Amino acid sequence: MNYLVRQREVKRLTKGYYTVYEDPSLFVHRVKPAYLGLQDAMSFHNLWEQETIPVVVTCRRVRTGRRKCWDTMWW
Repeated sequence: MNYLVRQREVKRLTKGYYTVYEDPSLFVHRVKPAYLGLQDAMSFHNLWEQETIPVVVTCRRVRTGRRKCWDTMWW
């Protein structure tokens, strides 16, 4: 997997989890229980046409602040 990550054929979500897709909303699957913010969820279901900043909502005690997932900043 390290070879594929270096060749940029796969991307690392978290430790032990990788993806070939460039969708930053896949990060929500690794921080469970977590949900996308309203505007990002509406964009996902094609109800909102504008680009949004992805917001992850969780009820667990996780580190707060911005995180960088690939080339996208998460709030």
